[in-house]
Amino acid sequence: MAFTSLQALPYQYNLVSSGVSRLYAILYDDLTAIDGLNIYTLSTLNGMVNAIGFANSNKFVQLGLLKNSTKLDQELKRNIANGTKYYQQSITTAIAEMNVANRAWVENAVGRPIVIIIRDLFNNFFLIGQDGFMEITAITGGIGMAEGDMNGYAITFTAVGKRLVYKIDPSIVENLINGGSEPAPQFTAYWGWVSDPTTLTTVDSITSLQGSGQFTSGANVVADFRGNTTPNYLVMAEPLTEPVKLDWYGSELNQGQIGNPDTDLFNAPVTVGTFGVYISVYPTTQTDTTITFLT
Repeated sequence: MAFTSLQALPYQYNLVSSGVSRLYAILYDDLTAIDGLNIYTLSTLNGMVNAIGFANSNKFVQLGLLKNSTKLDQELKRNIANGTKYYQQSITTAIAEMNVANRAWVENAVGRPIVIIIRDLFNNFFLIGQDGFMEITAITGGIGMAEGDMNGYAITFTAVGKRLVYKIDPSIVENLINGGSEPAPQFTAYWGWVSDPTTLTTVDSITSLQGSGQFTSGANVVADFRGNTTPNYLVMAEPLTEPVKLDWYGSELNQGQIGNPDTDLFNAPVTVGTFGVYISVYPTTQTDTTITFLT
């Protein structure tokens, strides 16, 4: 008897790192089959998902995640005795803040099949639950004892899949998420100055700072400190769901990296409630220009 060898896969070196930067979800009932019983089609060129069918006007919505809270696991389940096999996939995540919108979404999703798109740190997109067998299987939530403890919901999604998760062609993602041309998610950033940064211990101390502004999710934050005319500690705070800011820019002669306290202006962010807070290393004035915090 002759056996056919498995085809050798070409070796490729790619920069790979773990980390989920975004999670988008939709009810399976809001999707419709476009290829037999499948709600998706695959490209014959690269094997990526190149279309997803929608039953109505709803699109995938972004969930507000706590930083470094989300992961995807896949495990082959095989019974040699009866010849069955499937892939068990699970997503664990934490949704920031027990507000009305988050509570309503969680309650509406329980007991209903869900389809999820996750984006990793390298802007790769993956589809999970496309067979209609993913549901919420665990929820814990509450408000912690200390100011820096979690306020929100820890959620586990579990799925049974016929295949390992599929990668999505990035060119179709814009039309899958948030209604395509609809406005991108927004967040509020707060900034100001304090004489003593140790007083920044509560959410109220953040939201009562001198300035605030609305920004598109993932965007740089432009903070206006020009009202600070005497030396104070500069402060900028944004939700933990936003990517960490790496650099700051005031002008060509006034800029630098964040997180180098020995040589630069801003410390790495600290967590206060649901905010990442950037505080200057020393008291200073900033009366000439705004400061941009860059991802």
